[in-house]
Amino acid sequence: MEDDYCSLFVISTLRNRGLSVASQEAALNAINVLSGFCQVNRIDLAVRLRAGKYLTSIECEALSNFARQSFGAEAKRYQKVVALGKVRRGYAYAVPTVARHTHFKRLTHIADFVEWMAKYLLTHLSPERMLRIAEMREDVLRHRGSASPVRDDFDDEEFTQRHNQALNDVIAPGSERNPFRPELQLRNLLLVELLRQTGIRRGEVLSLQVRDVDHVKRQITVRRRHGATDDPRVDQPVSKTDGRTIPISLYLTELIVQYVAHRRTVPGATKHRYLFVTHKSGPTQGQPMTKAALKEVFETLAGADELLSSVRTHLLRHFFSNELAKVQHERGTDEDSKDLHRRVRNYLAGRKQHSAVDAVYTQVETKRQARAAVLALQERMASGLQARGEA
Repeated sequence: MEDDYCSLFVISTLRNRGLSVASQEAALNAINVLSGFCQVNRIDLAVRLRAGKYLTSIECEALSNFARQSFGAEAKRYQKVVALGKVRRGYAYAVPTVARHTHFKRLTHIADFVEWMAKYLLTHLSPERMLRIAEMREDVLRHRGSASPVRDDFDDEEFTQRHNQALNDVIAPGSERNPFRPELQLRNLLLVELLRQTGIRRGEVLSLQVRDVDHVKRQITVRRRHGATDDPRVDQPVSKTDGRTIPISLYLTELIVQYVAHRRTVPGATKHRYLFVTHKSGPTQGQPMTKAALKEVFETLAGADELLSSVRTHLLRHFFSNELAKVQHERGTDEDSKDLHRRVRNYLAGRKQHSAVDAVYTQVETKRQARAAVLALQERMASGLQARGEA
């Protein structure tokens, strides 16, 4: 597939929509998957679309199966070159697959691209062709399935007070169980505390600048910094949600003040405004902390305690939402209060006021309240039966 079409699609469609660099990369990766599918199946997509010969239902299904494959570094371990006709009958090598949501997004981007390309290549779009293009798009989308994994048990997605206590024991500066070097312990403690006490995302915490912290008002401001020219990171961490101001406790404020003072001693750190920096000596010392470095922090935490084996940044966002919902429930349970509480949670998370996504983040607290309500009902019913028996 010609690169010109991909470039034009990015310029005319993706950049005009103001998508983040990560979103644009995801779209381009999906187009690369489509290109690979066309090469394997000897499909000249431009020629086909120009002639009004669109992808068939069978081809869309085959494309969906192809898009499930992993083409990353992990998949290369499984790649084997086998001469045609030499494979044993009844034996096939297992092909690594991507996560359900990755497959969903790939087909979404592919559907957008083939629709755009089909329309771009034709100077005149008749109603009949418009209908067939729309049908092709729907055919691709039909094979996406669900973006969310289907689970019968959410326990592996929960981060409870028990897990939280284990994290406290491990992350405390000076603790014998702290897996980090002394010079990294304050930074990593602040990272964890901001993530679990404010509910901000990974990209948002890495995008924080020193000036985003107001020590007097005791608050931080989360800002969208897509395409920031002062950010030297190749894979720039960005905010996926709306900008907002979040209050912080005296403890968090003092922790930030301590780290900022420590940050000034790191060579190169004063050349930019980003709060979290790389402390390791070398060419990147003092530069803004990367997503890969943050991932390494949480991988180290996961290995420090069996209870933390599944810990990751997004779990702490869920933990914050559930703990906030618990505090709100204690303050009021009438319908007006519930609506206000939901809007507050959505604001703090950077979502739209009436977003339904909140239900996903507060499912632990929802289950806790459901359990309490059922037990209360059962106790009431049992009391009624006992009273009837005594009468």
